[in-house]
Amino acid sequence: MDENMNQDMKKEENMVNNESTVANENQENVTNAETATTDEKSEKVLEGEVVKDGTKNTDKMSTNDMVMGVLCYIFPFIPYIVEKDNEFIRFHAIQGINVFIYGIVLSIVFSIIGGIFSIVPFLGQIAGLFIGLLQTILSLGILGLTIIGIMNFFNNEKKELPIIEKVKIIKK
Repeated sequence: MDENMNQDMKKEENMVNNESTVANENQENVTNAETATTDEKSEKVLEGEVVKDGTKNTDKMSTNDMVMGVLCYIFPFIPYIVEKDNEFIRFHAIQGINVFIYGIVLSIVFSIIGGIFSIVPFLGQIAGLFIGLLQTILSLGILGLTIIGIMNFFNNEKKELPIIEKVKIIKK
């Protein structure tokens, strides 16, 4: 009877070992499949601008292009100086520079007007509130133009920004 129990226990151990081996193999297959999928995705993201025939790849943007696209509207002088050969990034950098200059000029103008009106006792306070409100609205407009510009970049569109298209400070 002890022999039968020992044999039954050995059979159960073998079955458990076989099941764990199969489970480990399945886990390895899943891990290998996930790694292959991750590698394929990484390869797609890491592809550069230029494809084998020398033309620009418009379907996929490199990480560098994405960073430059955001910088075009946040710190526009960096992509303007660095990306001299990429016409698309340069276009958006010029758009960003124009938005940046408009923001600076409007801030200076409203500060000067607010300073002038601050001399007048009661009227200056009312004018100061009105000018502050206008400056806030225009700042939100500049933020809106920045967001539109970034969206245009990521949609691969070479559109002029509203308002900026009518009066450009920097053309090319």
